[in-house]
Parts: sequence; structure tokens; C-alpha cells
Amino acid sequence: AYGNSAVLLLLLNATKNAKGHIPGKFFEYLAAGKAILAIGDETGDVARILEETQAGSIVHYTHKAKMEKAVMDLYGQFKANTFIEKNKAVEDYSRKALTRKLASIINKLNE
Repeated sequence: AYGNSAVLLLLLNATKNAKGHIPGKFFEYLAAGKAILAIGDETGDVARILEETQAGSIVHYTHKAKMEKAVMDLYGQFKANTFIEKNKAVEDYSRKALTRKLASIINKLNE
């Protein structure tokens, strides 16, 4: 679905109740194996997962200079064909892996 895209843009909600919310689209983007540029809370769960998986970067909504730098860095990587390959840690966030973790938790609760 994202075959022609070099970078996937993820816009995150800026409301107070967005803390701790990870949109389903984020998991689709991880599975696509493309670089992700997220605009949102730099201390949220999406930021933590991006750092862990090295699948992309996140910039706060108000940091315009940092956002411009992130776009230019990605463009430079695109032109030089130096995008980082999909990190194995991304597999930990596949539906199959997350379902396995949830099943394990439920099984422990039933013991």
C-alpha cells in the first residue's frame, strides 16, 4: 500500500487525552518498513517506540526549525539512498507478536 513512498508522515493528536494513545496507522507504518516522520508529543509512546525500533523520528508540533531539519535530513537520505533498513525490533510490534503478548498476560491472570 505504501510501495512508492520513501517516508510516511504520521500526524498525532495534540489534545490532552491523546497521551498514551497509539493510533493503528502507526502499526501499519511500522509494518510497511518505511521511514516514519511523526509530528506530535516527543515524550509519548510513539516517540518511545520510534526510538526503540529506529523506524523514524518524531518532532513536536511547535518545533518548526527541528521539523524542517528532519524533513531535509530525510530528503538527504533519500537522495543518497541511505535509508536505514527495517530494524528487527519492529517485529515486536506486529499484530502477531502483540497478540501473543496479550494472550500471555491473559493466561497469567487465569492461573
